[in-house]
Amino acid sequence: MDGTAIGAGRLIVATGTKPVVPPIEGLADGPFLTSEMVWDLTRAAASLLVLGVEAAARLLGQEEPAASEVIARVFKRDGIELRLGAKAVRVRYPAPDTVRVELDDGSILDAQHLLVAVGRTPVTEGLGLESAGVGRDERGFIRTDERMATSAPGVFAAGDVTGRLLFTHAADEMGRIAGNALRWPMRRRFRAESTPWVTFTRPEVARVGLTEAETAGRGGRIAYLPMTEVDRRSQSA
Repeated sequence: MDGTAIGAGRLIVATGTKPVVPPIEGLADGPFLTSEMVWDLTRAAASLLVLGVEAAARLLGQEEPAASEVIARVFKRDGIELRLGAKAVRVRYPAPDTVRVELDDGSILDAQHLLVAVGRTPVTEGLGLESAGVGRDERGFIRTDERMATSAPGVFAAGDVTGRLLFTHAADEMGRIAGNALRWPMRRRFRAESTPWVTFTRPEVARVGLTEAETAGRGGRIAYLPMTEVDRRSQSA
């Protein structure tokens, strides 16, 4: 950051992402939390509004509907109120330790804290990607092939900045592929379809491969095998 120029024949861009702050009226007028700031709280919040859990009609829209139903039941049991498919149109800070969010249906929600979790955007400011010939997609994420190579010779990218899968274990795999590619050509590729998807709720939701809807959309056949029909199931003594 002091202006010193460092040259290299090959390099890896792994600058990650940062929270998106949506242009909601009044949001910037007061304090709110993001995934990077929520850890600074020194005590449990009396109440917390989370903006951006799910804008669709159900939780975890990319997972199986049955998984969504389980998590929705657990949230309800734990006292978490869900406002699915709702849009925040205005934020106010009417008093200290109070934030008020107005929804598009006219309802008003008050809480001590507001956690903004509407997504993440790549950290690429000031890198000069355009001048280096590194292409980006319409969201600003760096485009790579399955070997993590960018459109610029000798430049690779790994992790969240690629926009592929924003998981720590996926970033680790991409980093290994890119790191090895710096030293020698290899056939190993990043395969999103074989990388586990995990949502760290309680209970956790995880899967590998296509969902039933994705499988059916590709002409696949869906079959069920009850665990009671598996011959390696545990036996009673």
